[in-house]
Amino acid sequence: MRTRLWLPLLAALLALATPLAAQDYDVLLRGGQVLDGTDAQARVADVAIKNGKIARIGNLPNARARTVIDARGLFVTPGFIDMHSHADWGFGEPELNRALNNLTQGITTVVVGQDGRSAWRVGETIGDAIRVWSAQGLAENAILLVGHGSVRREVMGEAERAPTAEELERMRALVRQAMAGGAYGISTGLSYVPGRFSTTEEVIALTREVKPYGGFYISHLRNQGDQLLESVYETIRIGRETGVPVVHSHFKASGWQNFGKARLAMERIAEARAAGVAAWVDVYPWTTSSDGIDVDLLPPAAFTIGRADDSAALPNVPFETMSSEELAAFILAGNGWIRRTTTAGWLAARPRTELLELARGTVRQLLRGSNRQVGRAALLARLQDPVLGDSIRRIIGGALDRRGPELYVIEDAADDRLDGKTLAEAAGLLGVDVVEAAIRLDLMDAHVTHFHMSEPDVEEILGWDFTAISTDGTLPYFGIGIPHPRSYGSFTRLIRHYSLDRQVLALPRAIRAATGLAADMIGLKDRGYVKEGQWADIVALDPKTIDSCATYARPHCYSTGIEYLLVNGVVTLERGRYTGALAGHILTPRAVIPTGIATE
Repeated sequence: MRTRLWLPLLAALLALATPLAAQDYDVLLRGGQVLDGTDAQARVADVAIKNGKIARIGNLPNARARTVIDARGLFVTPGFIDMHSHADWGFGEPELNRALNNLTQGITTVVVGQDGRSAWRVGETIGDAIRVWSAQGLAENAILLVGHGSVRREVMGEAERAPTAEELERMRALVRQAMAGGAYGISTGLSYVPGRFSTTEEVIALTREVKPYGGFYISHLRNQGDQLLESVYETIRIGRETGVPVVHSHFKASGWQNFGKARLAMERIAEARAAGVAAWVDVYPWTTSSDGIDVDLLPPAAFTIGRADDSAALPNVPFETMSSEELAAFILAGNGWIRRTTTAGWLAARPRTELLELARGTVRQLLRGSNRQVGRAALLARLQDPVLGDSIRRIIGGALDRRGPELYVIEDAADDRLDGKTLAEAAGLLGVDVVEAAIRLDLMDAHVTHFHMSEPDVEEILGWDFTAISTDGTLPYFGIGIPHPRSYGSFTRLIRHYSLDRQVLALPRAIRAATGLAADMIGLKDRGYVKEGQWADIVALDPKTIDSCATYARPHCYSTGIEYLLVNGVVTLERGRYTGALAGHILTPRAVIPTGIATE
């Protein structure tokens, strides 16, 4: 009798205990300090993941999982979101789609199709890119943008004029097509061809097309130097007149004469936000741009003044006898940039005069690469001429006065004494003026970095609560070339240099800038936070070892300190090592498109 009374109570207790005790999770991170993507301080908690999503957060002593990660001593954060990436340039290459330079700095999502160049080639559609990438797999998530410049090029080529009414309508239709196909927004590159030929009114007309889809606008501004404030006003106007959120991308005040202008620009953006414009900023935590790597100290005019027109020196290639298809094939074979951004079919359909000019330009480009030292030898010979030499030196001197000789730092010169010295310091060591020092360094093929942004300006931009983080980086072939170190270490530099060491940003704010804030800017509803129900893009980082080891002289160096990284719930870095997983999704406003999971 007594046994019967206890049976119902025992059954009830078992019913309550079983779901917790027997819960089978895929991954469980135990005991980490969770920074959830808000400004909240870290709290110790377990994070349980099932079916790619965060299932539970809290004290889960009885939870079981197939993979258990000891996260004690680590900060557990959302995966980092790169607001401005050129990873799409490498996604089509099987050797690069693992994106190790991104994974090792904690990036789980990249926003691609930047600077007005769509994430797919001119002549293709967004669906073509999605099919290729989803078939081969990606290690990180990708958000695709339609590029204003690509749309303009597809309709108008390189025309330096406003579009006709019919051309504008065709461009608007292409933007709508891309948004309907899964793009998250539109990008512009207003200092590049062909974006630089557009008016603000044209950009507004095309940006309006993303509004019904909840899209956003992100811009490489028309000018980031002397006309920075005017360019900020243009972006704010686009946001105000379209009602679309706008992002001032890889924000900077470029050139020593503009140092200090970042605060004024950020204040104008803050005022626009207070007036109801959804205006944002992203920045990479470096004081140089990619144009500063291996930059020639000498302006192009130094090589061209006094030199005969090179058109007669071009090889006698019978372009006029070639078909449009043959011309297109020649251009694509010799011009990597055009090959990356256009298709053969679209190119062959261009007007013949345009094809002929592109073919001749391809020859000139190939000759410039092979005749670099020949050009320097010719420069040296012209410097011996009293009249030409004086003119060339004046050109160089004027350029250095504008750029600031103290902002050039020598990274790799034949004379080891000069490494790490500014141009002004090198001139002193050589016993010559800065103009002569510049000539000597260029002739010895020195690698020189131009610091055309100031550290106080970078810190100013980082200090505002509407600034997210970007790399403006690519997916480099490891060990080949001299890419900007931001491709390997922007997010880890943010945390090590600007947060933990310099304390420009408190760690919760730095993590928010890299995660939740970016998700809010884009309009992501299910990523960017360590929150139940969100996709499990997770970073577990070691605050003692996190760092960026990439430098301007030696950029090929994977960041340290990202101990574990999960993409859509799949462990992609384990103890800092790549697992072989290709668990990235292509993210669209209406669907998540898996790219397949592969483990080597």
